[in-house]
Amino acid sequence: LGAPSVIIFEDVDMYLRDRDDGRDNKTVATLMAEMDGLEENDGLLVLLTTNRLEAVEKAIVDRPGRIDCKIFFGDLGREQVIKLFRRRLAKITIEGDVEKMFPAFTTLTGNKVVELATMSVRLGLKDGASGPLVVKEAHVKKAFQNITRAENAARAGFRKEEG
Repeated sequence: LGAPSVIIFEDVDMYLRDRDDGRDNKTVATLMAEMDGLEENDGLLVLLTTNRLEAVEKAIVDRPGRIDCKIFFGDLGREQVIKLFRRRLAKITIEGDVEKMFPAFTTLTGNKVVELATMSVRLGLKDGASGPLVVKEAHVKKAFQNITRAENAARAGFRKEEG
């Protein structure tokens, strides 16, 4: 009926959680039934995105015919990090050489680069509350430290408190 179409399910780890986690998830069963019927629907391309493949229902991820191809993009390399960081701060004055702000073997996910840029701007606003906004190397380094600290805490099993 809708062909040709592209259907995108973004961040499926949020609503197609693995049933082994003890929760009843009717969305998983419904989508699996629909995906099983998709082979009859020529002209439909279904894309699923996730940052946490291990959290997605195994019957969706591992069963042949439900997902034909899995593509892992991985982290951005240093050049891509710098390019995205500059793009996010294109309308903001950056003091210092952006190339020197990122160590040689820097790798980050795209969302971490966006978080880094946002945090750098916040630090710049806080630092220069009475003047024009300028993001300095010190702001970027401090933001980088905060992100790294949060990632290390998450890996160790600590979660940020809500509220």
